[in-house]
Amino acid sequence: MPSPPILDRILYIDDEPMLQRLVGLSLKKTKGWTVSACLNGGQAVSAALERTPQLILLDMMLPDMDGTEVFSALRAVPELAVIPVAFLSGRCDQADRENYMRLGACGVIGKPINPMSLPGQIDAIWTGWHEENARM
Repeated sequence: MPSPPILDRILYIDDEPMLQRLVGLSLKKTKGWTVSACLNGGQAVSAALERTPQLILLDMMLPDMDGTEVFSALRAVPELAVIPVAFLSGRCDQADRENYMRLGACGVIGKPINPMSLPGQIDAIWTGWHEENARM
């Protein structure tokens, strides 16, 4: 099976600026990834179209739309429908995880995050998503 493409552009949708900075710093320092962020679901589609991410990290609890609404809005745009989306959320018990995966998420990362293990979690999600899609 071929290796997945090198990941270098991530869009992170979360309404917590401090967490955005922590995630961005963790991923930039450890992997060299570019992480751009937006604060709410209303900005998500335009930010994704403008920044062309390879992976989207999406919080579930946002001020204007919940994560499932944002996910649906992203999937409604053909150019964005092919970008893998992983939920990064404090709401991630087993039922939540199953619901996110049933929606079509490529993975789930629970909050609070560990900045040291986050890059590895994202690597695993990225690789797993590409392996799954290579089989289709």
